Amino acid sequence: MGKKLYRNIVLGFALTILIGALILMLPFSHKGHLSFLDALFTSTSAVCVTGLIVKNTGKDFTIFGQIVLSILMQIGGLGFMTFATLIFFTLGKKLSYTEKLILSSQFGISSFKEILKFTLRVLKISFLIEFIGFIFLFIGFSKYFDFKHALYYAYFHAISAFNNAGFSLFPNSLIHFVDDTLINITICSLIVLGGLGFIVYDEILKYKRKLIRHFSLHTKLVLFITPLLIIIGAIMFFLLEKNGVLGTLTLKGKVLASLFQSITARTAGFNTVDFSKLKDITLFFLIILMFIGGAPGSTAGGVKVTTIGVVTVTFWRVLRGHKDVQFWDRRLDSTTVFRVFFLITLALVICIISIFLISETQHVNVIYSAFEVVSAFATVGLSVGNGGDLSLSANFDTFGKLLIIFLMFIGRVGIMTFFYSLLASTKKEKIKYPKGKVYF
Repeated sequence: MGKKLYRNIVLGFALTILIGALILMLPFSHKGHLSFLDALFTSTSAVCVTGLIVKNTGKDFTIFGQIVLSILMQIGGLGFMTFATLIFFTLGKKLSYTEKLILSSQFGISSFKEILKFTLRVLKISFLIEFIGFIFLFIGFSKYFDFKHALYYAYFHAISAFNNAGFSLFPNSLIHFVDDTLINITICSLIVLGGLGFIVYDEILKYKRKLIRHFSLHTKLVLFITPLLIIIGAIMFFLLEKNGVLGTLTLKGKVLASLFQSITARTAGFNTVDFSKLKDITLFFLIILMFIGGAPGSTAGGVKVTTIGVVTVTFWRVLRGHKDVQFWDRRLDSTTVFRVFFLITLALVICIISIFLISETQHVNVIYSAFEVVSAFATVGLSVGNGGDLSLSANFDTFGKLLIIFLMFIGRVGIMTFFYSLLASTKKEKIKYPKGKVYF
């Protein structure tokens, strides 16, 4: 059952991407020529809420194509099974046992009875936040565009921001609005709220209703590490680029840009400065932020803030000579710690191999290759090519684009889920061998 469960998750995302690519291939979805590879790349980027583009979203796709992308972003951000549950509920059909398992694994729900209620809460919270973001963005864009365009731009960017997708209808992302406080704060708020995760929202609602007395260790980690990373990221970006790409901005502009880039690097993909002009050391620091990503059960990617939290605490405990990993009056079992370190190791191996392949086959600078690879794997969407119309991936050949597509895909479905769907053993180990010793 376990292998079938993981396979269904992988196939569900793959099918959604394929359908999206075929719709984008329709003559009324795009302008000019669009190859199937570029349609597949764009659909993957939308469903995996990444934002890397090989075609200009505002210029190369029609209004219909752009709306299709916004729907794909919504499905990818909230999860295809979330919408499947809504459709089944509307049609009066019941979920199968496997489908219930997919949802419970996706959001960490232990009770099948709670699945429908939780799914509806996810949709209500998401649409409410997007609607509020839409209102504020409409007000912000109204200063620059007429009513019709401001309305449409607000709709598209509210969905893209909350789902941490990073798609923009403007040729240079949001660089034109680098000094606009309302637009910057609204986009940042949507990104952060999308990246916190629905597990956290659910606990906050239960806490307010006094259904629970304390937050879980998961929620505490997310709410502690998320603002910490935002503050550290903003300060570091400001210090590294105050005389660089931020040099021509006012103090307000520098602060807004630093905060924006710190937040967007955690899997959102928008940018308000030209990333092709950033220092290598800044790019390296942003790679670290991208690799970490957001929270589990959210619209964000990366190895997740909880993973980094567990790794940090484990290092600290081991260095102090403790055997157990415990914090905030809770202890983690050895299986959880093992899975966390396995996840980090596997993610690093995949990224390192991909960086080598991209750098060697596409003849790209190593730091640029690393930035593009981690951006794809962590479903961020930032690129050193974002100062222009397209991502760096637009210059890649077929192999390069397929590799980036693969990275975006496993980054969204989860590397553990992906490899379990292929390699998980259905046989139980009957023999338990005696312990061996390894010295280090």
